[in-house]
Amino acid sequence: MKIVKTLLSHLWFFTSEIRNLLYEKGFFQSKSYPNQFVIGIGNLEISGTGKTTLTIELAKYFESQNYKIGIFTSNYKGKAKKGIFKKVSSNLNDESNLILSQTNAVLGVKEVPQEAEIILVDDSFQKRYLHKDFEICLVANLKEKFCLPLGKLREPTKNLIRASEVIFTKSAFFETITENPKLDFSKGFVIDFDKRDLPQNLISISATGNFNWFRKCLEFNSIKTKNDFHFRDHSDFKKGEIDKIFSNYPNHFILTTEKDFPKLLNLGITKDRILIFKIKINLEEIQPILKKLELLLERKYLNKYNKIE
Repeated sequence: MKIVKTLLSHLWFFTSEIRNLLYEKGFFQSKSYPNQFVIGIGNLEISGTGKTTLTIELAKYFESQNYKIGIFTSNYKGKAKKGIFKKVSSNLNDESNLILSQTNAVLGVKEVPQEAEIILVDDSFQKRYLHKDFEICLVANLKEKFCLPLGKLREPTKNLIRASEVIFTKSAFFETITENPKLDFSKGFVIDFDKRDLPQNLISISATGNFNWFRKCLEFNSIKTKNDFHFRDHSDFKKGEIDKIFSNYPNHFILTTEKDFPKLLNLGITKDRILIFKIKINLEEIQPILKKLELLLERKYLNKYNKIE
């Protein structure tokens, strides 16, 4: 099996490199949006680096400066294949709905919202068909060496040179010798609960891209659970699966993520039985990057209300 994975990993590597070369040489073209400022937020590894969390926080940050925000997403595993959305929808995946529930952004599934001034491209690094004015690449583990399926890389680490900025997101868990910015994704809290008031009979249920990270976040924040149940990223929980867990853990409370909370509610589980763990990041840690973005925006828009034609 390892031999097969190794061969497929090499194939993935060469396919990725050929695709990138075709873009570099101009055989493939990236589409530009001259009337909007496009910021990419992506990664090299599959899932679990904090893209959606950073997308939400950047949207809030620029909304506070009176910019109209649009989100571009592929809506992975969601029903909608294309379209513009302004509110939560059953046709969107869990991450898209989380973004809409926490921001005032307009979300485009494989479409750029035309009324927006700033476009945030979620999971952008491999979306080379879109031109980005500024590309942020999040890295969780620089020690990862192999492409899928042998490793977790979507393309080689040398391609980080394409990014405008590289941000390391697991500085609390990895000793990384680098001068690159670090954004600590290990801090968090349970919404509406003080740590001292948390129930002792807690189990966690989650469908995240990186369960080990979620588990370490709970440990880092001194949150203890009796057991942890993990499902594949973006999974829709099935009632039979959750009922089976409850039969083994009666009278227990569920600790889950923000994006998984609505899916548990849809199964008929009452709100008072579900606790939500929220990652809390501090954008002050990447203040130099925000300043760069603000300067670039000022150049594009002489002011927020009189746009350059």
